[in-house]
Amino acid sequence: DIHYTIDGSEGIGYSFVGYLEPITEYNADDDYQLLKGEVNKIVLQKGDFCIVFPEDAHIPAMSGAVASLKKAVVKIRL
Repeated sequence: DIHYTIDGSEGIGYSFVGYLEPITEYNADDDYQLLKGEVNKIVLQKGDFCIVFPEDAHIPAMSGAVASLKKAVVKIRL
């Protein structure tokens, strides 16, 4: 995934999936799985982007003005 912040800001948590413990099974229809454990956090401001690889768990909308956030997420098949 490529997360690009068009306007506003957003905190995103991330970690290598091998460091986290699954809470649910992977949901292929909605492309998510709930995990628990320690994560790092970055804050994306307007014009910032991050790339998240399949082995990277990520948690969008951790903080920031999410109500006024405008972003684009591009999913790239590897």
